[in-house]
Amino acid sequence: MTILLAVLLFVVGNGLNAQVEISAQAACADGAGTSAAENTYYIVVNDVTNNSAATVSTFQVTIDGDTQVFTAGGSSLYFGPYDHSGTGGGVQVVSATDDTNTGESGLAEVPEVLCGVRPDGGQASGSFCLFTTDAEMSSGAILAQSAPGSFMAGGTSGQVQSYVLVDEAGFIVQTNMTGFFTNVASDAYTVYAVNYRDTEPLEDFLLPGEAFQPVLDGFDNVDGNSPLDGACFTICNTDPPIMVVVNCLSIGSTVFTDNDNDATFEPLDGETGIPGVELTLLTESVPGSGNFDVTVGTTTTDADGNYFFGGLDEGNYQVVIATTPDGFPISSTDATLPSDATGDDTDSGIQGGGPGTSVVSPVIVLTAGAEPIGADEAGEGSEQDDDVATATNTSVDDANGDMTVDFGFTPSMSLGSTVFYDVDNDGMQYPANPLEAGIAGVTVT
Repeated sequence: MTILLAVLLFVVGNGLNAQVEISAQAACADGAGTSAAENTYYIVVNDVTNNSAATVSTFQVTIDGDTQVFTAGGSSLYFGPYDHSGTGGGVQVVSATDDTNTGESGLAEVPEVLCGVRPDGGQASGSFCLFTTDAEMSSGAILAQSAPGSFMAGGTSGQVQSYVLVDEAGFIVQTNMTGFFTNVASDAYTVYAVNYRDTEPLEDFLLPGEAFQPVLDGFDNVDGNSPLDGACFTICNTDPPIMVVVNCLSIGSTVFTDNDNDATFEPLDGETGIPGVELTLLTESVPGSGNFDVTVGTTTTDADGNYFFGGLDEGNYQVVIATTPDGFPISSTDATLPSDATGDDTDSGIQGGGPGTSVVSPVIVLTAGAEPIGADEAGEGSEQDDDVATATNTSVDDANGDMTVDFGFTPSMSLGSTVFYDVDNDGMQYPANPLEAGIAGVTVT
């Protein structure tokens, strides 16, 4: 999903004398193509000209005390890296003086860009997921930018550019100056860029929980249908606006004591969740290969034996318990080999070796909107993926989570007593009778 917002990419500024013009922009890589670190960026000066002079040779270009020489018609200059402000709207001031024509100069303001916010370090617009082990955390994210590597946050010279995230019901969920939205629940959203001068009354209409319609109505050139009629602002988006769908999936459930080794969690029979068990989530480096060689993350079960992996993309996963719980070295003995379709409160563990060896789940295939709900997911830990209430709506997270991946463990068992002389052959030992003493050195198998 690509979001294309009508945002100016190159900033050309004129100095006090307006002789020298500068074409510059922020970038997410330096001149050698090395990507900027997360939340840093570079400034690239593409061109410096002086159209008022007949002859030009070189210019002194300065940003934040760093000066480089630009040769007329020559290669671009790169400055930085610079730290992103965090809130957006920061600018770097570029100055240039003409070496050939003394006293002639110019200035430009270049808005910062947000770099390295994707898990892969890329800058593609759209939605993606952020891994979490907290079931209470909405794990979706959206990046809105005008083009890969050239997302401009904030305006210049008194203008403000706010990015507004609007849910499917038409209410504002988040507003910021970076276009990077996190903690987003699964839903369908629209992103708008609203540009206005700070003297306009837009701030009070861009608050989370407010309807976005008055802003749209104030921009439709129809008088009388909005309190923003007559305000000076612009709204950037495609026509019709692009809907951004967020679908972040999850896996979880319970690690439990299976005292009777029937592969079923039975709390009414005294079986309990096991706290403190470490689980690892794996996925494939090559989708569909069956080689689960990438660690997504680890977590431990809570006091009730529940665990949760969230913020997952669609795909294939396996859950691994490398070390069995203390006193419970054996995975439940299932009547049939567990599969992705194994029901809730039923053991999904497969222990390939002997007691104490690692236990792995079957391959879990996560598909957006198609995961268990209702009676198919009604056991212990099943509520962890229930719909997350947002400020204005309810997400569809329940159908995006598989809370049926349980692990049962059977306690270690022991047999033992006494080998003794039974002089009266009544099957009972009488310790007071010295003739019925225990027999040492007997081997029992």
